[in-house]
Amino acid sequence: MREKPSIDDASILTHLNASYPISVNKAEFLPYGADRNAFAYRVYGDDMSYFLKIRRGIPSQSMVAVPDYLRAVGVPEVVSPMRTNDGKLYLLFGDLSLIVYPFINGESAWEKDLSDEQMHGWGDIMRRIHEANVTPSLKHVVPTEQYISKHDALFKRMNRRIVTGDYQGDIETVLADEWKSKHREIEFVYNRHLALGERIKQQNLQHVICHADSHQANIIIEPEGQIRIVDWDEVVIAPKERDLMFFDVMNPDPDSGFFAGYGTTDINYVAIAYYHYEWVVQEFAEWAAWILNDNSRPQSEKEYALSKFKLLFAEDNVVDVAHQAFDRA
Repeated sequence: MREKPSIDDASILTHLNASYPISVNKAEFLPYGADRNAFAYRVYGDDMSYFLKIRRGIPSQSMVAVPDYLRAVGVPEVVSPMRTNDGKLYLLFGDLSLIVYPFINGESAWEKDLSDEQMHGWGDIMRRIHEANVTPSLKHVVPTEQYISKHDALFKRMNRRIVTGDYQGDIETVLADEWKSKHREIEFVYNRHLALGERIKQQNLQHVICHADSHQANIIIEPEGQIRIVDWDEVVIAPKERDLMFFDVMNPDPDSGFFAGYGTTDINYVAIAYYHYEWVVQEFAEWAAWILNDNSRPQSEKEYALSKFKLLFAEDNVVDVAHQAFDRA
């Protein structure tokens, strides 16, 4: 969420001090993320600070249980939630949930050129994540890949609203005009994601723990160069290609970069293509929903969403990349 919510900072600090083995005295809102129902803060104590994620409602068990599990089985580069005084991974605060993490003193890797050594390290981390045993308890709380976008219903709803003219406002009209001008390609992308999903179902690929959003925005580089992986909101039990789609799978080099750390692997390019198209369906649905679904959303955020939607069709952006992936499948 990009704008500060109307939540009293003093109440947040009081609840944290009462429920966690920490002492904090200041909360600083961080305008990160695109989730309308999630807010980020840095909270300060006398000796150290913490990263606080506030969510509306109860968080999914998977987003807190998986990083906690991975650290326990030997993947310390995963940033996991701190436990409350009574051992829980989050704290309920009215209709909100508070999740506290250690604050990582580093920089986001977003739009940075990582060194070969850092990419090697990232590959090693992802290999260990994918090698972790999927326990029965994890299967109980972590979603399993269904080979259809979880945004399927939202996509159909946005498409129906635009096609039927169920919208009003200047930005909404601009979005609708853009959508209609690209409607043939949007429908093509959606139908191809369905067809590829059906193909993968027949292949019975091995399923592993996947971060599912493992791009550089969810990587923090510490001052000494160590990589830390954050934001497990999208975690899913799926083929490894769900994560590998974010890396150079078209030209994997076993001697340098990511795949030198990850190791040799057979890559299923049908799955790679499916996940790229599924990602595009998600982008279509979410950016349209930013504009059409919430009349209270600030105008600045709707303008931001419109700009992001327009970029989807640019050369070498997600639509183009999905088509390229299909050509390799």
